[in-house]
Amino acid sequence: MAQRIDKNKLFFLLFMCVAVLFSAPQQAGAQGDITIEQFMTMSGGDNPETWYKLAESYFHGSGVPQDNAEGYEWMLKSASAGYRNAQHYMGMLYLTGQAVDQDYTSAFKWFMAAAKQGYIPSYSYVGSLYYQGSGIEQDFSKAYQWFGRGAELRDVESMYGLGMLYYNGHGIEQDYDMALRLWRVAASKHHSGSQNAIGYIYKYGQGVDKDLEKTTYWFKRAAENGNAEAQYNLGTLYEEGAGVEQHIPSAIQWYKRAARKNYQPALDALERLEQASE
Repeated sequence: MAQRIDKNKLFFLLFMCVAVLFSAPQQAGAQGDITIEQFMTMSGGDNPETWYKLAESYFHGSGVPQDNAEGYEWMLKSASAGYRNAQHYMGMLYLTGQAVDQDYTSAFKWFMAAAKQGYIPSYSYVGSLYYQGSGIEQDFSKAYQWFGRGAELRDVESMYGLGMLYYNGHGIEQDYDMALRLWRVAASKHHSGSQNAIGYIYKYGQGVDKDLEKTTYWFKRAAENGNAEAQYNLGTLYEEGAGVEQHIPSAIQWYKRAARKNYQPALDALERLEQASE
């Protein structure tokens, strides 16, 4: 049976592509902190956009003491007032379980609220949750609709998701060529998930001639862009000598890079190689 990119990889890669919501608290010190009133004045007044900026400042500890609870309250206030950037951010909080308990239903609610206001980054998340059936009943046709909207606007996450639908034939006729075309556009914009997916296309010869040199090329591009799965995949090529000269030290190097992101197959590979060397 032909190999497939598991649909769970779509959700995994969305997590891989999530921007870091919180950074380490900045050591501003007492003299660096400002009052809420001062922040409002400096940021343009008491309005949803300012509340959003204040929430981000609390999450990052920038100018105010780092406080996730305060950040959440101000972000919720902004989102509830209809500020779409805040609605998307709320979706991210619930999707990743940062500052709140992970809740896909709430994540879907906020992503949809932002998407309905035309916030393009939310389109791929709405599509993914429909595709995965997380927080909402699985619906490939609605996933196609939202991925399609984003893809028309050249949103790379949406192009990647739409490519997954065509690749797996979920809700539409399977079309490797269309998947590859979408992923090539996204890959040209440095989307590591699409670069990794193209690697699979060439590895298994799906709609194209099998070509391990091209597999290596695309896995390496994705790996160098920080994609943990691609780093693991590249490691396996070096370990097996597939498409490249076998070189266990290089395999270990790439496994370690993926392992630093807690990518479990890479952790397992390192443990296996360590046991084999004993």
